Amino acid sequence: MKLYTHKVTVKPVGHFTVGFPIDMLRHDGLVPLSQIDSSRIHRCCEGVVSEFCQRVPIELWKRDVETWKPTEARWKSFLWKIVGHEVR
Repeated sequence: MKLYTHKVTVKPVGHFTVGFPIDMLRHDGLVPLSQIDSSRIHRCCEGVVSEFCQRVPIELWKRDVETWKPTEARWKSFLWKIVGHEVR
């Protein structure tokens, strides 16, 4: 079975969104793409989403089969949206 690299980019939906839904990393099996993204997650976990979180997307990745997809409806339930999903 060949595994593919999935790159998922997320952003909050609105200014009144609560912090980053950290449990979604476990749920979708994702990890931050880089140390910069890890820092962005940490910064967006500090209560109400700031202007910084609105401007800067967070990139995540995972290895899985080509047909895997992030659970978009669950991300939306936390008021975050998937703005990109690439498969390599």
